[in-house]
Amino acid sequence: MTPGMLFDYLAVRLNPEKADGKDLTLNLRFTDLEQDYALTVKNSVLNYKAEAAEEPDVSLTISKADLDDIQLGLATLEEQVANGKLKIEGRQEAFSEFLGMLDTFEFWFEMVAP
Repeated sequence: MTPGMLFDYLAVRLNPEKADGKDLTLNLRFTDLEQDYALTVKNSVLNYKAEAAEEPDVSLTISKADLDDIQLGLATLEEQVANGKLKIEGRQEAFSEFLGMLDTFEFWFEMVAP
């Protein structure tokens, strides 16, 4: 999944009620892609751009491959932090707050109900 696809997926998972009144900026640096992204949550919407924000609440540094391992369930966030593969700088609670705004969907769900 490309970074853009990942961020679009996170935008779909963003729960507008949980994000109501929030104003967060996260920088994400993919070391293997040598690319920076800024994710912002404002007005209950997640947007991103392919450059770092000047004053983020929190900055994350990880390789895209290590993030893929988290997404696939091969590793956890905690494991990646403990082994130094995920570095979090700034206000770490902002990252926790961001994760708390995301809904988790069941893998199997009805697309169309009778």
